[in-house]
Amino acid sequence: MDAQKFAKELIQLAPPAEKLAEKGISPESIERAQKSYLCIEKKGLDRQDDPVLDLITRYDLSSVEIGMVRFTDTPIVQDGSMCIGEFEVDPILMDITSGEIYVVDLAARNHIMWWCAKNGESFLDALIIAERHLSRCGYDYTFAGDQAAAFEVASNCAEAAGGRKYLDFYKVLVACF
Repeated sequence: MDAQKFAKELIQLAPPAEKLAEKGISPESIERAQKSYLCIEKKGLDRQDDPVLDLITRYDLSSVEIGMVRFTDTPIVQDGSMCIGEFEVDPILMDITSGEIYVVDLAARNHIMWWCAKNGESFLDALIIAERHLSRCGYDYTFAGDQAAAFEVASNCAEAAGGRKYLDFYKVLVACF
């Protein structure tokens, strides 16, 4: 998936305001939730070859959160990898040579906690699958507790990301225990 398609698909996944209001969520919280699906394009910037780098470079993602995934404003290169975001507080890195994406422990950067995707395109594909699930969990509390559904989503995310190697990351992302 490219950056533009990701931005278009993400906004369509915003939970309906009326469903959130039915659950007693405040108007301010609903507005904040809706904004977390909005990738605002910055005009006049050149496209990048990698979809994740293109997304980070050409879009304002300051409000975007997919589960515990947040993107950086600008990629930071260090020691053969590039920081593209955070998973909670832990850095999400992209290997500069292979394009593979993984999460390292903030306190021990040489410790890979989870492998996320074989490349940027696969990462965006998997994140959209995860967000379809997470969005519904935000207003359908019965569905949110369905561990069989969460495992199926995590499995589908891992497949989109490049295979079983990536399953553990998506199980954590969609709260599959």
